[in-house]
Amino acid sequence: MSIINAKNPSAYFRPLAEWLRNQQVVPKQYISVDNIEAMKRLASKKVGVTFLPQMAVMSEIKTGELVEIPFCEQHQFTRETFLVYKRRKHTNAAISSFVNVIQEYVKHHLLDTVQ
Repeated sequence: MSIINAKNPSAYFRPLAEWLRNQQVVPKQYISVDNIEAMKRLASKKVGVTFLPQMAVMSEIKTGELVEIPFCEQHQFTRETFLVYKRRKHTNAAISSFVNVIQEYVKHHLLDTVQ
């Protein structure tokens, strides 16, 4: 089995690679490409398998160009996401409002994951 991944491993792929190592899955080869579209094309030509966000492959799954292969076990892959902005004395009102909404959401929904 070949695994198709991005040349610059994403935050999405790193936990997956660790999981594969822990499961002692050794791919025949890793095929690194520049973008998601190339990953999808190679998978559709049966060159190997790739792990992509569902949103990126929804239309290809609907048309049958790609097939989803469910995991035998439930495994929650997570990735870290950061909200960054430049603090200034005169911050745009829209930016301030957005930051406040995100902070409130994190406080009420993700408190156990935030340090």
